[in-house]
Amino acid sequence: MKKGKRSFDDYVAYFSEGSLSDIEIAERLGVSRVNVWRIRQKWEKGETSVNEGSRVTISEDTFEHLLSQAFRSEIKARKIRGELDVERANLELGFIDNDLKKPALVYLSEYENNVGDFVTFDHINENFDYEKVATSLSSITSNSNELVAK
Repeated sequence: MKKGKRSFDDYVAYFSEGSLSDIEIAERLGVSRVNVWRIRQKWEKGETSVNEGSRVTISEDTFEHLLSQAFRSEIKARKIRGELDVERANLELGFIDNDLKKPALVYLSEYENNVGDFVTFDHINENFDYEKVATSLSSITSNSNELVAK
């Protein structure tokens, strides 16, 4: 028969009644007679617990409440970790997306400058050479086609 562990308060309840012997208390609590005798000695000396601070007993309701709070905290922590992973992935995709856009933006800004130069050239010189502009625009188009092909 496996003997169970009992709190000091479990023994004290039987000691206070005074109607049962140590053997009967041991049978009811499922512990050894020696344990009952030791606890009775401490109780008769006026000690309030077996070992001060060695063991704390809590009610089943309190234990279930603490367990449910721990479970809720675990769920919240997993949810936050998941959100963090999603945000981290989004940031990584953002960096990749930005890295892909940067070269295109540089080339596009170069093209805008070239087109702006043509417009400025047109306003400064009344003798605007359309063939020169067409050649430059065709080179820009071919360069942009090469970028798209890459």
